[in-house]
Amino acid sequence: MGKQLEPTGELRISVPTTYGHYRILPLLPRFRERYPGVKVDIHLSNRNIDFVAEGYDLAIRVRAQPDSTLIARHLEDARLVVVAAPEYLAQIGAPETPGDLERYDCIQFELPSTSRRIPWLFREQGKDREILAAGNYCCSDDVLGGVTLAKNGAGLFQTYRFIVEKELEEGSLIEVLQTFGGRSRPFTLLYPHGRHVPLRLRAFVEFLVEYKRQWNV
Repeated sequence: MGKQLEPTGELRISVPTTYGHYRILPLLPRFRERYPGVKVDIHLSNRNIDFVAEGYDLAIRVRAQPDSTLIARHLEDARLVVVAAPEYLAQIGAPETPGDLERYDCIQFELPSTSRRIPWLFREQGKDREILAAGNYCCSDDVLGGVTLAKNGAGLFQTYRFIVEKELEEGSLIEVLQTFGGRSRPFTLLYPHGRHVPLRLRAFVEFLVEYKRQWNV
């Protein structure tokens, strides 16, 4: 019998900045322990990439658009939460409904590619609702900027729960509007169609699918 092939070579990955820090980077040492022959080149950025021109094997994107040239595999639905510092809420009180947000400083996030401000997502009386929150602060490119502002009393911020789990546990941030939560955004694995998927890419996709079960609990 011939020797079983092991994944080798360089794996080039493009991942959104915050998702990379909180989801992907912590797993890479475990991946390389399992597949030491694979070298990982990870690019942290929120911009769209050209797989062919830039030589990427795989990308992870939020709200990925359909593309017939790419294989798309759902990774997770990342739950959204609205948070604020306890000091901020002590001064102004917590909002009771999404309609109350017009009385609050809502930290906004702007997509760097389009300069479009991201609406806040809620579920009210069984219906999905979007609100273009307003305030005196706007962040672009790095979601962690909004988290830092919220922790320091700048106002309310809607972000992914997995980013602020530690802050919620230690009490430096408090979740509000829980009864209007339940919304999420999808993250998707993308890689080019091809008859021969490199073994290193196949191994990484299977590795992430294995770990995503922990994220979707």
